[in-house]
Amino acid sequence: MKIAHVLGSLGMGGAERVALDLATAQRAKGHEVLVISLSGDPGGGPLAGAFAEAEIPVVVIAKKPGLDWRLPRNVARVLHRLAVDVVHTHNTPPLVYAAAAARLSGHVVVHTKHGEGHLVSRMGRILRRFGSPFVHSFVAVSKKTAEHAREQWAYPFPNSIRIITNGIRLDVHRPDSQARQAVRRELGISENAWVVGTVGRCDTNKNQAALIVALEANLGEKLQLVIVGDGDQMTALQDARARSAHPDAIHILGRRNDAHRIIAALDAFALPSLSEGLPLVILEAMATQVPVVSTDVGGISKVIETDVCGVLVPPGDNKAMSAALLRLRDNPAESAKLALAGRERVLRDYSADRMADEYLGLYRAALSRS
Repeated sequence: MKIAHVLGSLGMGGAERVALDLATAQRAKGHEVLVISLSGDPGGGPLAGAFAEAEIPVVVIAKKPGLDWRLPRNVARVLHRLAVDVVHTHNTPPLVYAAAAARLSGHVVVHTKHGEGHLVSRMGRILRRFGSPFVHSFVAVSKKTAEHAREQWAYPFPNSIRIITNGIRLDVHRPDSQARQAVRRELGISENAWVVGTVGRCDTNKNQAALIVALEANLGEKLQLVIVGDGDQMTALQDARARSAHPDAIHILGRRNDAHRIIAALDAFALPSLSEGLPLVILEAMATQVPVVSTDVGGISKVIETDVCGVLVPPGDNKAMSAALLRLRDNPAESAKLALAGRERVLRDYSADRMADEYLGLYRAALSRS
């Protein structure tokens, strides 16, 4: 079948990275797959190169600032020209601008809600509810994400939301001792240092600055913090580093295309987010056999059973985050046990191959009903 994934952009966000892994796995299974980006960036965005490397064509249909009433017509023209079978929209802008265009052009439409996000405006809700009736099948990446969709009345058919958990490429995310050594040399971090790290978009929801606060009293040559990502909170993050008594122990790397190598160099992965769906980076750290300490938000508790394959702490509780991380530092045997159990869980339940099969089954069912 011919599948078009529609994304708001080709940025480094979770939805975009899920779509990349999903499209790659679907192509490997013999399907024709392409991506439509609604970004105003002529190049599509930072992940455009990764899609090109995976031999997945990218079509950019630039959205104008504000409400772009012409965009659905432009999307419909492209879909008609490309003669796709299934249009898979990801998150709100593609739902608003592509779902009706696709359905009215005779295509099957599947939509995925990737995260809980924030409360949307009244106009945002109206637009979501406009696009929703044109969708054949709704998907959420976790039970809590589905519950959030129902609570916010974002979709008119709340009981029809199916849950398909995210998956990752296990050939990319795995333990890598060579990357560990090389990254530490690059950053000037001793092999004997205990390193905590996090990866994600720098915004208030991801809450990376909380890790500086949580670890401040213990930072130094023997305990270092690595933060990967970019976003509108980068300046605030740099300011928090400057205020630290140990700025040399805090490595803020910005956007990286080799985040999997950075994760391999860590002794613990920390996620201080205030809300989430099912973040890929948790699965990636677990697959790399790095123990995870995460806030208990979104669908993370479905993946991490605390003290079995990771540790969960309340969102916004810096003391609990600090205590959990220091416990792993001071108990290497426990840390190694959690890391191994985490990798085994991802290998069993969270592969991109499994995710692709579930979506393909959903596409076929929708095609048979259309």
